[in-house]
Amino acid sequence: MSKLISDLLSLSKMDEIGENVVMDQVNLSALTTETVNSFQEVVGQKNVTLEVDIDDNISLKGNAEQLKQMISILTENASKYVTENGYIRISLKTDRKHIIFRIQNTADLEENLDCKRLFDRFYRSDSSRNSETGGHGIGLSIAKKIATNYGGDLSAQKSDDGIYFIAEISKG
Repeated sequence: MSKLISDLLSLSKMDEIGENVVMDQVNLSALTTETVNSFQEVVGQKNVTLEVDIDDNISLKGNAEQLKQMISILTENASKYVTENGYIRISLKTDRKHIIFRIQNTADLEENLDCKRLFDRFYRSDSSRNSETGGHGIGLSIAKKIATNYGGDLSAQKSDDGIYFIAEISKG
């Protein structure tokens, strides 16, 4: 229950206009590597192949805590719902205007899953409503809010054998 309250307070803070967030130069490559590495044991328990492709020296002016929270939410989500003996693929790249964090995992998805609804507060698909995965359906809302606060977006799409999330944040 305290995790839910903490998440709701975090989301509420992000909704406030004029919030004074400390912004520093953040090495997103290093932050992503560190965050993803913290999930090694969890994915190892499911015999999951973890493929990581992070470009070096991607940085931006931002709040390290928020950016780490977004990456952690998406990585935790992938490690919760990845199929046993499946894979998780994570990449961090840039294009002309954006930094792109992409995470893909094998998953058993409902045929009629509406990927846009995954970002609705408290939404959980029928297949994820069990005691094994836990959660309250608010993490992806937080991750999306962080991405939009950085002039970007977070989206999800089904793939042939699972799902992928793409977080785009503005470089400047």
